[in-house]
Formats: sequence, structure tokens, C-alpha cells
Amino acid sequence: MPTSIDTAVHFHPSGTPGRLCNKHNRQILAVATAQVARLRGYDQTLSDEEIMECIQVVKGGRYRYQPQPATFEAVRSALRAPLATADTAEDIKERVFTGAVDQGHPVLVQDAEGHEYYVIAIPATP
Repeated sequence: MPTSIDTAVHFHPSGTPGRLCNKHNRQILAVATAQVARLRGYDQTLSDEEIMECIQVVKGGRYRYQPQPATFEAVRSALRAPLATADTAEDIKERVFTGAVDQGHPVLVQDAEGHEYYVIAIPATP
């Protein structure tokens, strides 16, 4: 069993549906890209070109593909203001269950002490 969350091919058993693997990989890339973007001072309004610059940093210049629109959306989602305990149940439902689970968008959350974490929906079963 892996000790880290890597790409889907290293994490899930053989036979896991491709759509779940794509969602997994999108979220891992989006979180790493969002971290670079945050360090550069970007927020969710960054352009596709700025996202590509950040992906190049994450991938070390090895990223040769044009990301799907869902990847750009996932990065922007990861850069939204964090959810906090004061948010409404509807906000939490929309961002976690609709955004993360259904669409594969990472969600930034903040605990009572101000620490931030990403919530991502990694499929538990194939």
C-alpha cells in the first residue's frame, strides 16, 4: 500500500475506472498548482496562462499537454477563500459534495486556529 497520495496509477488498484483516475489526477495537480499560485500572490481570478506557468513549475517544465477546462476550474476552486466553521451548511454542501466529490475540485478549509487544509475527493473504491 502506498504511503503517499501520488497519481492514480500508483494509488488505485488495476481496473479502477478511468473517470475516477482522471478526477484523482486533476485534484492532485490542482492542489500543487494552487500552492504555487498562492506563493506567487494569485487568487481565483488568475488567467489560464498564469495557471499554465504554475503547472510548469509543478511539473518541472515536463507538462506537454493542454489541460482540460476542468483542470483550470479545479485550480481556481482551490484558490477560493477557505471554508470555515462559520460557513453555512449549504455552502459546505455546495463546495464539498458538489465541487469536490462530483466535479473533482479541491476545497480549501480553515480550522479554528487558522490552519488551512485542502479537502480532495480521492475515490475509495473502484
